[in-house]
Amino acid sequence: MLADYRGYLQVDAALAYDDVFAQHPNIIEVGCWAHARRYFKEAMPTATVTCARVLAIIGQLYAIERVATGKHAEAAARLRLRQEQARPILETPHTYLQEQQTTALPKSPLGAAAGYALRDGVALARYTDDGRLKIDNNGAEQALRPIVLGRKNWLFAGSKGAAHRAGIFCSLVQTCKRLHVDPLAYLRDVLDRVSTHPARLVLELTPREWQRLRQSSSAQAA
Repeated sequence: MLADYRGYLQVDAALAYDDVFAQHPNIIEVGCWAHARRYFKEAMPTATVTCARVLAIIGQLYAIERVATGKHAEAAARLRLRQEQARPILETPHTYLQEQQTTALPKSPLGAAAGYALRDGVALARYTDDGRLKIDNNGAEQALRPIVLGRKNWLFAGSKGAAHRAGIFCSLVQTCKRLHVDPLAYLRDVLDRVSTHPARLVLELTPREWQRLRQSSSAQAA
């Protein structure tokens, strides 16, 4: 699926993704601070002081993001804010965790948390290189939440083809929600027109283009 893709891919640091980045050098890894933070929260009972300090630093990064996504909605302004404020902060946990890793047992909760953050350090800092990127991949995980919550109700898709089509519908619905498009209105319109729509203009039926064309049509009518 990613063979011809060039650009950013935001993931957690699961080892399963290592092969993806090794096989596709044109794909740039972006880390997820929410996953890194989770490890330190889990390690709090056994290393309270160290984890509290790291979590406070991560909290500062998220405080900057709240400003960046609020008052500075443009990618260029967001990038500038991250470079000025987040970049200097990122150096602190890296140095501190290197010190802590020398005494923490590798398989201890703190050792696992420090190892995760240090191993994925470059990818975790990459969101400060581009204002379009996110500090975490929570958006993707939240989009998958309905599937996770309901999977016991639909353990079987019937066939491989049915599962593929279900995946397409879920992706379309979640994309609509991200764009603030009514999924029912979108699907009703597209399903009515898809059989007669020119194949060369199929991209017009994607949620983003569908929204853009409808807004353009409304503006012209006005």
